[in-house]
Amino acid sequence: MNKKCVLAICHLVLAASFGAGCTSVSADLATASAGPNVDLLQPGTSTLRDAIVELGPIAAEADMGDGTKLYQWMYVGIRNGRRVGVHVAILFNARGVMQSLQSRSEIPY
Repeated sequence: MNKKCVLAICHLVLAASFGAGCTSVSADLATASAGPNVDLLQPGTSTLRDAIVELGPIAAEADMGDGTKLYQWMYVGIRNGRRVGVHVAILFNARGVMQSLQSRSEIPY
């Protein structure tokens, strides 16, 4: 599946989750990048278990049809006194090893 399709899936899940209020964690994001501890994860090295330890419970997952899976985490937090939604999407191979960070974004609301 190409990167445009992956990003489209990420954005659809993100919009649906934030719209429905189905976010996983509330956090103070004053100093955090998008998603707590996401920068500690390394493609080719980090596992799904590592991601769950660093990011918390998975909010959504998608089988990409080629043996890889896209896992997503969503948060609600405060940055500079305003509420923001944070989305992190990571692609893992069939062995559960991180392939790449597909999306890391913040959406003010």
